[in-house]
Amino acid sequence: MIYCCNDHVDMALDTVVVEKETYPTLDVVPSEKLSTICEYCRNEAVYMVGN
Repeated sequence: MIYCCNDHVDMALDTVVVEKETYPTLDVVPSEKLSTICEYCRNEAVYMVGN
């Protein structure tokens, strides 16, 4: 699972496709995890990208 901001969602989607060789899923970060940070820039995460 990759947590990312709006600016890095494309990068996270590409990473899942390359590493897992499958279609990624894109979900909004739940309200109880609002303090989660983007794995690319350390801003607040908005999306969870996985497979």
